[in-house]
Amino acid sequence: LVNETAQQVEKRIKEQNKPDQLLTRKEVCEMIGITLSTLWRWDNMNILKPVRIGNKVRYRHSDVKLSLKERN
Repeated sequence: LVNETAQQVEKRIKEQNKPDQLLTRKEVCEMIGITLSTLWRWDNMNILKPVRIGNKVRYRHSDVKLSLKERN
């Protein structure tokens, strides 16, 4: 019983400390309800800053939420 409780607490701590989720362009577009061309334009206007990993482009979930709050 104590072991199970310790595992549950450990799981909650890991969930709270997990790193920011990276989203694809498609996921961001679906999340916000915009097109890929709008997302590309927002990149150029520095509204959203992408994270480039090799040839892949990703967006931090927290950056997307923050950008939406600032625009509203």
